[in-house]
Amino acid sequence: MVTLRGARMYEFFDRLVNIAMPRIRDFRGVSNRAFDGRGNYSLGFKEQIIFPEIDYDKIDTCAG
Repeated sequence: MVTLRGARMYEFFDRLVNIAMPRIRDFRGVSNRAFDGRGNYSLGFKEQIIFPEIDYDKIDTCAG
């Protein structure tokens, strides 16, 4: 779990939406119900290989 604010938040969100999410297999969008009562959004991923920063050679196992 992580909390990002300010410029880091916007940079991460931009890369998440434009680079990482299109790489998700069978992606059908994000849920509207993942918001809590305070406006926070919870999002989880089963695979870490959608992020280009991850070195595939260092991954031992892949959940799925």
